[in-house]
Amino acid sequence: MGIFNLPGKNQKKQLDDDKSDSEYYLNAMEFWDYQIGGFSNPSQAIKLLSKSILLNPKKEEAYHSRGLAYSQLNKFDLAIDDHSAAININSSDNFHYINRGRAYAAIKKYQKALNDFNQAIQLKPRDPSGYLARAVIYWDMGKHKEALEDDTRLIEIDSQNCEYYLCRGWHYGALKRYKNAIEDFSKAILINPIYVQLYIYRGNLYEIIGDNQNMYRDFKKASELGDSSWLESAVKRGLC
Repeated sequence: MGIFNLPGKNQKKQLDDDKSDSEYYLNAMEFWDYQIGGFSNPSQAIKLLSKSILLNPKKEEAYHSRGLAYSQLNKFDLAIDDHSAAININSSDNFHYINRGRAYAAIKKYQKALNDFNQAIQLKPRDPSGYLARAVIYWDMGKHKEALEDDTRLIEIDSQNCEYYLCRGWHYGALKRYKNAIEDFSKAILINPIYVQLYIYRGNLYEIIGDNQNMYRDFKKASELGDSSWLESAVKRGLC
């Protein structure tokens, strides 16, 4: 069945009640869990979304949501098909490109992923989502210099988001620019001083550059915030 063809009588018999496409869609979205950023039961959501699409082959949001559910099940080719269908219906939604790009990235089709992220950024240059997705894929590709440009753009968009400094710090670290990485982790800590991982990341960098005093300080703070493993390891290794 083409995505814009109306379902025939035999296909409609697959439906077990008189619900509308919107009702099926809403029933599927009841499985959406904001805490995990996905469906609590993606398989059941796919069944309901498929019924919604069967009744309304132009239902953009159903393709979008089913694509996300397929990605949760690692069925990335099916996810790509659904995000492509959503793009065919509405080519101006940047998130359709971002989600398709993530699916491409999951199967290591990096250039196609970059093409989608570039299109998303072109559509919404002030939306951080496209830059963040592209920076992540640059990490996977080992293109840390390119990622730094996206990280910096993210910080320009929102200088109070500690995650953006964290991302740039990782890329600086990968390039062995440890001083810059430490500066970014320090800025992130000023924004969110109870983010335990930040102290662990910065503490590891201090260890790399031989600053055991500051390493101990950060691992001790991480221990106070609930993760004592790094401090215990450093003590066992005779570093503090």
